[in-house]
Amino acid sequence: MKSAVKTVIVVLAGALLTACGGAYVPSTPRYAVRAGEQPTPPPPQYPTAEQAGGPTQAEAVLPPAPSTDVEAAELPPLAPANAGAPPEPLPPVTSPPNPPPPTAAAIRPGEVYVVQPGDTLSGVGRRFVTPVRTLMMLNGIGEDGAIGVGSRLILPDGVRDNGPDPYATGPSPFQDSARGQTTEAPPPPPPPLAPPPVTAPPQPAAGPTGLGDDGFPTVAELTRRAAGRFAWPVRGELLTRFGTMGSGLRSDGINISAEAGAEVRASAAGQVAYAGDSLPGLGTTVVIVHGDGWVTAYSHLRSTNVRMEQRVTQGQVIGAAGASGGVSQPQVHFEIRYTPAPADRPRPVDPLPLLPR
Repeated sequence: MKSAVKTVIVVLAGALLTACGGAYVPSTPRYAVRAGEQPTPPPPQYPTAEQAGGPTQAEAVLPPAPSTDVEAAELPPLAPANAGAPPEPLPPVTSPPNPPPPTAAAIRPGEVYVVQPGDTLSGVGRRFVTPVRTLMMLNGIGEDGAIGVGSRLILPDGVRDNGPDPYATGPSPFQDSARGQTTEAPPPPPPPLAPPPVTAPPQPAAGPTGLGDDGFPTVAELTRRAAGRFAWPVRGELLTRFGTMGSGLRSDGINISAEAGAEVRASAAGQVAYAGDSLPGLGTTVVIVHGDGWVTAYSHLRSTNVRMEQRVTQGQVIGAAGASGGVSQPQVHFEIRYTPAPADRPRPVDPLPLLPR
């Protein structure tokens, strides 16, 4: 076997040496390519080991390959060092504690924003780029996030006003004079003008007490309760009726055409709850609270001659008809709202059945 291996190695080595001996060797001198350079003489030619009759290069360099007999034996199966012992429990995974949330004491209060009808806490947060949680902490608002129309929300110091949001439509914030500033705050709009739901449920059939299934008086019951209480604020052509007007629009009152400057009178005796022009889309507006759950509102006025908390009598002139609030002609938007419980928000009702014919 040793002789056979040696024979194979000698044959392979000879083939390799023969291949190397066949490499190109220049037979003529290389001529100069620059001035002063001498041609290179060809390398000397030497006889190979085979030609000289001596041992080959493979025989002189490579030793004979040893060979031994190898005995095979099956290895024993591997077993863990703690075979049969219960697995060691892994240490519990603990997460780093969350940093405590900021407290109201760590937030510096800034300007004040007056909540408008239809505003939401998230809308105010979007407009002033402020987290809702921060607004809740600064203003002591509960987890339900409820805010009332006319309430004043304290904003963090240095917030940016991005302009009216669909759910934050009020004027720019102001410095509250009650907190040591001298700027006078605009009068807040009253709760009675808060917008109702987009679609009102149909009036259910009257029960034995004149109330519907939702506990609100029916039209017949409202007419009975309001008998002789209200008068027309101004006389003119009826432009818009109460209720749905199509295309998703809804009127919470009636619009009465009037000459510009025509006198607008209080529909019933009561106390002025609001007189100003900060309600979007309604222009100059007067709101009067009459007691027993009744409220009236008069909008699109050119001017008013009453002030907040002033008491008025039925038929007293409270302003002049106009076209404020973006309407195309002089008119008066008139609303009557009612709530059977003082703690509830007054709901708009159709004024026509409650006014004299």
